[in-house]
Amino acid sequence: MKVLKLHVDYDGYYGGSVHEYVLLPQEVNGVLFEELSVGNHDREVYLGEIEGKHSEVYGDLEVEIIDLNNLDIKSVNNLINNSSIGEFECYFEGIEGDYRDELECEEISYDNKIKPIVDKYNLELSAWSIVSVKVHEKFIEELKRDYVTKFKTITVLEKDYTEAISILHNSGIESY
Repeated sequence: MKVLKLHVDYDGYYGGSVHEYVLLPQEVNGVLFEELSVGNHDREVYLGEIEGKHSEVYGDLEVEIIDLNNLDIKSVNNLINNSSIGEFECYFEGIEGDYRDELECEEISYDNKIKPIVDKYNLELSAWSIVSVKVHEKFIEELKRDYVTKFKTITVLEKDYTEAISILHNSGIESY
């Protein structure tokens, strides 16, 4: 499964550093907000006044497409469990609002455009909902169900590792 990974980076001078990422389904890019191109976008994410009063700080945004099926289970588990809206909430509120306004200028209904996403994730939206935040909540639940809770880990001593892998393989048990 391919997912959209948005990563914000900001190294503050006074301890206000931010290094967070959020995973979203690829299908929301260009639907909930204007399409984000893969790559780095300087000073894209507004982080508020984390450097102090009236500081107006912006973090760099890196946009990636990640294929979870090409990663080892430990990496997938870490990606899913550490995905956080955190500093992205204001960012999504802004880009969704800007996109809604842009579509309305073109006489396109934002609500109709996002309806397939809202239906797919069975979202209950209020007038002030940030749709990306709601999608993230449901998407992470889905990813945890599909990738995290279906796996368990075992630990073996290094001296027994080769034999353990052989026993698992001979028994028809998949290991990662």
